[in-house]
Amino acid sequence: MMKKINFQIIAPFYNDFENFKLFVEKIETLNLREKVFLLVDNGSTDNQMNEYFEKNDTLKSCELIRIEDNRGFGGGVAYASDFVSKDYVGWMPGNMKVNPTHVYELFIKQNLTNQNTLIKGKRVNRPTLDSIKTFIFGIVASIYFRTNLIDAGGTPNLVGKSFFDHKQLMPEDVSFDVYAYYYFRKLGNVVRPKISYTRRVHGKSKWQNGLTSELKMIINILGRKKTWDKIIKNQL
Repeated sequence: MMKKINFQIIAPFYNDFENFKLFVEKIETLNLREKVFLLVDNGSTDNQMNEYFEKNDTLKSCELIRIEDNRGFGGGVAYASDFVSKDYVGWMPGNMKVNPTHVYELFIKQNLTNQNTLIKGKRVNRPTLDSIKTFIFGIVASIYFRTNLIDAGGTPNLVGKSFFDHKQLMPEDVSFDVYAYYYFRKLGNVVRPKISYTRRVHGKSKWQNGLTSELKMIINILGRKKTWDKIIKNQL
């Protein structure tokens, strides 16, 4: 008997057609009977994703949501949350560092039924340098925010849909994952099941372009603590 699916998974893409195409090919192997994956064309400067869907109108596992202007990773997730018809909302990066079929299987096994819980994948089997940088940032962020924020970056997440009730206050860039992690460390529960990561298959990151860009993002995240604390305080 097939397990009931109570979630949908959002994956934003921006000018990343090769990874988008591979992503769709992977999830179609799941033979899902409903559109579990919501793929977001987050303001791409071409029409390749829409053309792909028009040519493959029998796709069963996913649907495409088009945003005319790029809203950033977090903005794309928040926008697409309005299209979720289930009680729980998942999201993940579309860069194919993690197999989307593994994310689906991970969420099915968790069987989340608590709106106050965050399922956040714990990245394993990553390249050594990536793991070191993530660990250093995790230590700095944990000390500064005074809570455990180890491995806070772009991992698959699953939350209750009510989390998006205040989406207009959420960060629109890649710090969105850190915000969600911090939010649930303060107001709910966090579960960290392991999920295997690898290197990006196609293209390169739109923001991670060397040490300078990474340091800017870290400073940006640390500078948002007061704003995030106000949001969390208003939820109490």
